[in-house]
Amino acid sequence: MNKIDFQLRRNLNVKIRGKRGKIELIIGGLIKKNDKPWGCYCSATGLIPKDTLIYGEDEIHALANCLIFCSETIKHFNDSEKKVWWVDFDDQGQIFQD
Repeated sequence: MNKIDFQLRRNLNVKIRGKRGKIELIIGGLIKKNDKPWGCYCSATGLIPKDTLIYGEDEIHALANCLIFCSETIKHFNDSEKKVWWVDFDDQGQIFQD
């Protein structure tokens, strides 16, 4: 088993039905078990369950797929009653700059 330990954390703002709060997005570490592809852990309070694994062909691919997954999850969460942002209300967590 190969393992790369790290954690990237970002505190995000959330507004649900008019009530504001904070959630924490956590990305990392990376793990490769036996013949399985590389996986990258991620979680986000109330959005992505703890210890969710996103896979890729190598370490960089797993990390990139994880970032894409987190970004898309936040974008799909946002609607007329729910919103997640980092700095600006419309930045959708700003994992990738549009």
